Amino acid sequence: MNMQAIFTACIAVAGTLLGSLATYIFQSRTAGRAQNFARAEQFRQERLTAYSTFAGAVLDLRSKQGARWGAKRRLPSDPVSYAEAKAAQVLSRTTAWQSLYRVRLVADGKDVTQLATAAMDLAADIDKIQTLDELDGRMAEVRNAVERFIDEASKQVR
Repeated sequence: MNMQAIFTACIAVAGTLLGSLATYIFQSRTAGRAQNFARAEQFRQERLTAYSTFAGAVLDLRSKQGARWGAKRRLPSDPVSYAEAKAAQVLSRTTAWQSLYRVRLVADGKDVTQLATAAMDLAADIDKIQTLDELDGRMAEVRNAVERFIDEASKQVR
């Protein structure tokens, strides 16, 4: 066999191997980036769900707390209505707490969790309020706290 033919064959084999190696490296990097992007998008979607569910749960708790408050004061002679309002409020409170825990699991940073906890605390204490004016004020405070939470949380899902 001719040395030139052997040299040409070796260069062809080396070129093929080098091309295969380069293709493998580029495909691995591309697959890694795609996997990282998919993971980040999934986590973003989980945050979006957790944050919106929490906001809804706190606003529902606020509403149920207000209904319980009103039932206790307007219908003292109707213990059934109060019991129903209390049962609905207890269920709503449980849902809100579950939602808060989920927020704490997925949140990136303390600002979001602190704002979520503040909103929850405001909503959870509504049943201790004494007057209708205080109730109206607290209802507005809870809504504002949820708005602050959503403003901060939205930075993490953009």
